[in-house]
Amino acid sequence: MERTLWKLEIATKRFLKELEEVIVTQSDKGGVTVMLLRETYINLCLDILKNKKCYVENKVDPTNTIEKNANKHIIELKNDEYYPDRSKKTNDLRWNLPTFLWSTKDP
Repeated sequence: MERTLWKLEIATKRFLKELEEVIVTQSDKGGVTVMLLRETYINLCLDILKNKKCYVENKVDPTNTIEKNANKHIIELKNDEYYPDRSKKTNDLRWNLPTFLWSTKDP
């Protein structure tokens, strides 16, 4: 029974992905799956983006300013010794990986 349901689920997902005129997505709230015509979905998204009460168009991309401010605060935290010396080695990517991926110890 479970295997049959699993096969039906896979077939249904494949079928829905192949429908180009339909979008299946998660709703913002409530954990509900929503299925809409692609054209309707795009029009609803554009209506939300055009709403001047919700969004204001930026004349300049703020990404560089935000990045510079974040980097400045990180440097201040490092200089104030909020981070141990080991974590200051940001150029060593091993610290972002699980130990078993880079461990130099012999098994």
